[in-house]
Amino acid sequence: MKHIPLSPAMARGIEISNSGSVIAIPTETVYGLNEKAVAEIFELKRRLASP
Repeated sequence: MKHIPLSPAMARGIEISNSGSVIAIPTETVYGLNEKAVAEIFELKRRLASP
């Protein structure tokens, strides 16, 4: 398998994710998130928890 070097932004995103924090990457697709990640996104956006 060929190794493709990561951009500095991608490397930093991996560091942030591995530390347990949320990162946001704009896409047109919604990917599966675990309950903790969803709760943290709601908190970051200052939204009330969904019912």
